[in-house]
Amino acid sequence: MQLNLPNSFNMARILFVIAALLYYSNGSSQFVKPHIQLKADLKKHILFLANDSLQGRATGTRGEGIASDYIIKQYRDLGLQTMMPYDNYIQPFKFTSKVYLGKKNTLKYIESGNNGNFPLHKAFYPLNNSGSGVAFARAISAGFGIVAPKLNHDDYSPLNKDEIKGKIFIIKVGYPDAKIHSAYAEYDVDSRIDLAIKNGAAGIVFINDQDSAFNPDSTMKIKSNRKNIPIVFCGDKRLTMSRQAKDPVYFIETEIIKEEKTGHNIIAYIDNEQENTVVIGAHYDHLGMGEISGSLHKGKPEAHNGADDNASGVAALLELASQLKNDPKTANNNYIFVAFSGEELGLYGSSHFVADMGFGIKAFNYMLNMDMVGRLDSTKNILAVNGTGTSPGWALLDSIKNLRFIIKKSESGVGPSDHTSFYKEKVPVLHFFTGNHSDYHKPGDDEIYINYEGEAQVVYYIYNIILQMDKQGKLTFSATKDNAENDRPRFKVTMGIMPDYLYEGTGIKVDGVTAEKPAGKAGIQKGDIIIELGNIKTTNMQQYMKALGANNKGDKVPCKLLRGGKEVTVQVVL
Repeated sequence: MQLNLPNSFNMARILFVIAALLYYSNGSSQFVKPHIQLKADLKKHILFLANDSLQGRATGTRGEGIASDYIIKQYRDLGLQTMMPYDNYIQPFKFTSKVYLGKKNTLKYIESGNNGNFPLHKAFYPLNNSGSGVAFARAISAGFGIVAPKLNHDDYSPLNKDEIKGKIFIIKVGYPDAKIHSAYAEYDVDSRIDLAIKNGAAGIVFINDQDSAFNPDSTMKIKSNRKNIPIVFCGDKRLTMSRQAKDPVYFIETEIIKEEKTGHNIIAYIDNEQENTVVIGAHYDHLGMGEISGSLHKGKPEAHNGADDNASGVAALLELASQLKNDPKTANNNYIFVAFSGEELGLYGSSHFVADMGFGIKAFNYMLNMDMVGRLDSTKNILAVNGTGTSPGWALLDSIKNLRFIIKKSESGVGPSDHTSFYKEKVPVLHFFTGNHSDYHKPGDDEIYINYEGEAQVVYYIYNIILQMDKQGKLTFSATKDNAENDRPRFKVTMGIMPDYLYEGTGIKVDGVTAEKPAGKAGIQKGDIIIELGNIKTTNMQQYMKALGANNKGDKVPCKLLRGGKEVTVQVVL
């Protein structure tokens, strides 16, 4: 019989349906829950977690509490154990929710007949690295505060190291060669602060006497490597002039106020009385009403429901827990199920979890992380599996029969999700991801866009991995190249694009652009492929990061793109 299919019918969908039928007749027969019921339960979980009433599940909020209560109920209904010492499945952790300046922020200099009191914000401001404290001492000029042996430059060599201890250091933020593309670019403000403290600074005042130099950032950030001395920037020329006086005395007082809240990881356990334990995780927090850094929404506050990011991952977590609870085929490992909070703030929950485990982390066999697994593109059927280089044992993934997806592997154990916290503790990891979309980190990430058929297939695939790994014993950890300390580029600029992580061609395909960031201002569009930034070919993500690392804020660089198959060059001001 001949089938007359319309031209618009996508052959990939035919293959997907055939693959699904084959799967239902083979692999999914191992799954206890019927396929229709699995999809219904996935939807039940996501509908609850992504409801407007939870107001985006921001860490430490009422919405997080409602979500955690729901997850706890599911754990309890499944008969999962609690883990000591976490009562009622809850592992609380403290985190800084807000940082701001207090009332006690002062900068004065005192010299014979010429005293100066600098007004906050107008003339000076504390830096993000500053701690709260007081410094009242004579000041010394430490030049640029740089020691660069390869460039034959040492600002501290003329100074008596014993005499400068306990003094206030005045340091210039520019570079000795006064160039925008300076040979000294690696010596940033952070490194100069560390060196000044090592040399005994009681406080630091940064100044700027170069037109080519940028003033340090004045914003107070939640995440910062704060020091235990006051550190400020002063843009008032009177301070620069006062350096000509003999031994001027400075008074600095800074008050940095940190507000704390409590987040909650939700942990359950299956004790099969085995030596090794598998961790299966997904974060359940999201961006609240848009007040959390990372929101791409512009306008009045709206609930960021995070149906895909990451109610979808939590739904998959719960369904895998349901399957593994009474599964004799997976009894060669113990299983910990963790719904992490604080991921959107910077992996707070997972970082606390691994730190709190202490030596117990050595018993972890591997970690599986599900973050954004709910919007599989059924026209492409690409599933990203990251972390395949973190253990030689992951080579067995190739033996897992898979007709459902095109698997896009990435070796790196590092990424913007909770598996990174485990990788840093030398635990093999895998991260599952169905791709970015235009609703990422926006209020539009709602339940109606979830592909439940696709997510069910992801659950089946992960379960088959667990089945395969259960026969292999303890996995050996491998470090991935791009996390080597000397390999990681340091950069202080951003383009403001969202890369398409599922793109398999050469270059960086743009999946989204923030209008007010450098890429948006330069006219870069969704669908463009960045092939060169500056003089560096951006063949892959690592090269793209290297290209960013070669530039400083304010640099104007050419950016070569492929747009509709044609090469286009735009100028980007970073």
